[in-house]
Amino acid sequence: MRSPSGSRLNAGRVSRYAQSFPVVTMAVCAVLFIAVGCSKSQGSGVIPIATPSQQAAAAGIPLYSVEARSLHIDAMPETVTAGKPFQLAFTNNETFKTTDNLVILPIPAGKTVQDLVRDASARGAKALPDWQTGATVGDSTAQLPIGGTAVLTLTLPPGNYVATSWGTGKVGGGTGKPHVALGMFAQFTAAQAVPSAAPTGPIYSVSVKNFTFQGVPATVQANRPFEVTFINDEAFPILHEFVVLKLPAGKTAQSVVDDAKKKGPGAEDDWDHVGDSGAPLPAGASAVVRMDLKPGNYVATCWQTGKVGGGTGPPHLVLGMIQSFTAVG
Repeated sequence: MRSPSGSRLNAGRVSRYAQSFPVVTMAVCAVLFIAVGCSKSQGSGVIPIATPSQQAAAAGIPLYSVEARSLHIDAMPETVTAGKPFQLAFTNNETFKTTDNLVILPIPAGKTVQDLVRDASARGAKALPDWQTGATVGDSTAQLPIGGTAVLTLTLPPGNYVATSWGTGKVGGGTGKPHVALGMFAQFTAAQAVPSAAPTGPIYSVSVKNFTFQGVPATVQANRPFEVTFINDEAFPILHEFVVLKLPAGKTAQSVVDDAKKKGPGAEDDWDHVGDSGAPLPAGASAVVRMDLKPGNYVATCWQTGKVGGGTGPPHLVLGMIQSFTAVG
């Protein structure tokens, strides 16, 4: 799991990264929704969540699940392969009622993301065209409502880029500055692929069945990359995720459960994210999470709130979907 790249201003959460690989049951389409009621959003009632379509996710093209949450862009990769197509499945999972979009922009030579932020803060949406230069930039989704998902297919030349959102909704209603001016951006790089003879590290297969993680290793080696292939193996329609948290000294898995019981899904932001499968996965879908952890104690969790048969309930980790493990040196 990637660590923060330093691209955020006043970021309160760790950006999360996952490279998702489509399976035959997935769908990525802004107009295809399932009413599972398993959203991270704080609103009442069932919020539809879009799922990826087979048509949108072409075979052999990496698909990254990216989400908008708490005025941040979560799950953007730090690096993509230049000159190779890839896809971004963007979901609006904001915690208040607003629209968001995903706009990919280059960072020109001699400019920084902070220049873009200052421009957007001073001029609002009028600043956007000045940054949409070149043949491969300005790729954007439409403004999406809560729960909406859209897919961008990109092929970028080598260079530095930034994922941004130009929605203007404010907490409590009304409009304000573009969200990019409030810190809703994530820097990334398009780089040429470099063959490596080094092994990729261990690969663990983790699934969920009956709200219980299966296959989470008791220990992993610290400071060594490894992968987790996470599969939502439930037999009924519901969304799940694989979120890895680092436990501070003196805290345990029960500490996380107690926090979730008290605050609900909002408690997720109280903890240090070090790994995440990205946007919520429907039954039958899978994602690959890459991590490189420092020595310490960790928990795998699911913060989705969907119930069997529909509606919402407590975060799934309260129902037992939490598993401790340790990274040892």
